[in-house]
Amino acid sequence: MRQVLYAKITKERKKQFQIRTRIIEEDGVRYAEKMALYNEGKNHVLRMVDYVSRYQLENIQPVNCKIENDSIVFPFVEGKTMSSVLCETIQGGNRIAALQLLFRYRDLIYKLGEGCREFEISDAFIEIFGDYGDQITGKAGRYINIDNILENIIKTKDDYKIIDYEWFFDFLIPYDFVIWRACLDLFVNYADIMNQMFGYEELLQELDIEPDQYKIYEQMNVRFNEYVFGADDSYNTALQKYRLNKWNPIEDIYQNTKYAQLYYDYGDGYNEKNSLQEFISKIDYMTGGRISIEWKLPVCDKKINELRFDPFNQACVVENFQIELFNKNNEKIKFDYLDHNVVGASGKKIVFYNNDPQIVIGHFDGEPCVIRVAMEIYSLTDEKMLGMYLDASNRYIERLKSNNQQLAKYINELASNREER
Repeated sequence: MRQVLYAKITKERKKQFQIRTRIIEEDGVRYAEKMALYNEGKNHVLRMVDYVSRYQLENIQPVNCKIENDSIVFPFVEGKTMSSVLCETIQGGNRIAALQLLFRYRDLIYKLGEGCREFEISDAFIEIFGDYGDQITGKAGRYINIDNILENIIKTKDDYKIIDYEWFFDFLIPYDFVIWRACLDLFVNYADIMNQMFGYEELLQELDIEPDQYKIYEQMNVRFNEYVFGADDSYNTALQKYRLNKWNPIEDIYQNTKYAQLYYDYGDGYNEKNSLQEFISKIDYMTGGRISIEWKLPVCDKKINELRFDPFNQACVVENFQIELFNKNNEKIKFDYLDHNVVGASGKKIVFYNNDPQIVIGHFDGEPCVIRVAMEIYSLTDEKMLGMYLDASNRYIERLKSNNQQLAKYINELASNREER
């Protein structure tokens, strides 16, 4: 039996970079799959096999992949990410061990490139990252994956595995830019934990990132995001998320930081410009209050390929979900559900375990103009998710016990029938 455990669609990117990532379980075996959503993106995805062939090092390697039906397929890797190990170490209060892990990460990054020489700017570099003349200093290499952040490196029993290597380039890139991005990612996603032991610039200094490079790396990151996402780059979104992570619980009561979002795709993918947001009050998502949203699209006669509804910008449970579409004459429109990254459903509840819940709809029998949504939302903290995992595990164990009892009864009946014969 084939079951999709997780799915993520990156339609906010430019068309040639839009992909679908899924984790699939088939006959008890889990694997990951990346596939381009459009023909323009096939080469971008399939080139990942080249990275694997370059870095079969003794203690760190990309997870092996193979091409199947224009997709890249990877085995599912068991282990802890370096970021989770670092967070556990910080929460344990061991600064020396945390620094040792970070220095180990830095050493690994300097192995994951072709050559180690002074940086020289190139036309290909300028096209993606911008022109900085001779301001960039430090060692650089070719075929560097700039997304080798700690979150994408898993510690297995024997070595380290790189689980995402989509963004590598065949021109010189500073090694320290990768480390700088990794530090930014840590403070975007784990600010509450990181701030227990390090300040952001303090961490950069511990890793010997030169202060005069900070602004340059920031601009490089902005330009890279523009290259991937277009003018509506996601860097500012990430920066905003980092700032929101440095929250004051009293002030937060009076601020709206959670929202639902609707993207409308006119044929060139999803972007922030073609989207609408509706903030959700803390009272509603903490108590599961009924939420009703009505959106009117800015243009009602323009053909829409798909709509993507993101019910919440955090892992959540959505209950009693309803979505209705109407044309400009207030006539109801039929549609199909095309994709989602729901990981579980029970009755009228659907569960999203990641921070980017998505429901994609399309095949409209008219042009949508008004979208009405009604639902209850419960935010999922790590503790709640752990509780749900444990509950599901306990239910599974109980089912196994029941099955074993039934099997034992059946075996005893067979044995009794044989004796009677």
